[in-house]
Amino acid sequence: MSGRFSVAGFLRSSSVAALAVAVSLVSACSSDTESADAGGETRVVETYYGEVEVPGDPQRIVGVSYDTPMQMMSLGVPLLGAQDYSRNQQEFTADQRDYLSGTEPIGAFGELDFEAVAALEPDLIVGDAYEIDEQAYERLALIAPTAIVFGENRGDWKPVVDALADIVGAEESLAEVSAAYEAKIAEMRDTYADQLDRQTFALVTVGVQEEQFSVQYPNGVPGDLYQDLGVTYAPSIPDEEPETGFAPFPYEQIPEILGQADVIVSPTRPDGTTIEALAPLFEHRLFRTLPSVEAGHAFELTAPSRPLNYVLATRYLDALGAQVLAEIPA
Repeated sequence: MSGRFSVAGFLRSSSVAALAVAVSLVSACSSDTESADAGGETRVVETYYGEVEVPGDPQRIVGVSYDTPMQMMSLGVPLLGAQDYSRNQQEFTADQRDYLSGTEPIGAFGELDFEAVAALEPDLIVGDAYEIDEQAYERLALIAPTAIVFGENRGDWKPVVDALADIVGAEESLAEVSAAYEAKIAEMRDTYADQLDRQTFALVTVGVQEEQFSVQYPNGVPGDLYQDLGVTYAPSIPDEEPETGFAPFPYEQIPEILGQADVIVSPTRPDGTTIEALAPLFEHRLFRTLPSVEAGHAFELTAPSRPLNYVLATRYLDALGAQVLAEIPA
């Protein structure tokens, strides 16, 4: 999911009865957690909402943001609870669905269920500030120690994953996966130096409305990976940094926005099939007559569409090298 989202709007619409039940559950679970943790080691970590005392070895972790489970999965850390992703099954690979199947649902995106979180009796709650505003944080903090992290923009996932690793004590896993990512970046910059230096790129995905396409920017996902590679974006793409990391444009602007791109890259479903909402773009006359498309340099890339951790990012780079960079002129 893209863009900032505030849970506050949903909180304000909660009924008095639901709030009363939530408070009751929170009180009961807080007492149980305090008893279980009595005498256990804790430490203080820095979070988006200030310093938080967290368990030294958390065992019952709940992830309350959309991207958090995949980031925890990359660190080899299981979650007790996570959002209900049943509406978005097509976005995930088999191993991701398997990981998520081991979690209890705590509401869908934008519909965090505080009662469900409390019922799981977590000893640690983690998430990101893109979704968890201060009001939601304060309610979660009544249930268990809550560590909310944040990056400068949507593509700034590295500090988010780094902070999560520190919070849950997964520093060794972090060191391994981050080293693999940095090694892959270095390898690709060397192997495909000529392609990266001589070709201009456009990352294209689904628009916000019908008859639209979107361009992904370096401050979004996966634009951040291309930035790490040193890719040059097509000069026809407007020079801006939208907060969401992408910007939508109408089909009639296809030549204006994409006309100077030597290479166009678009995502597929995890199984390699075309994303249904992108099919009209690919069939549009203005798209089919772009120089890059006519040259055979428009690629549907089968790779993680949201490489928001080191493992998925490395996987994405592998696919980019094999499916795109190896196929374009040096």
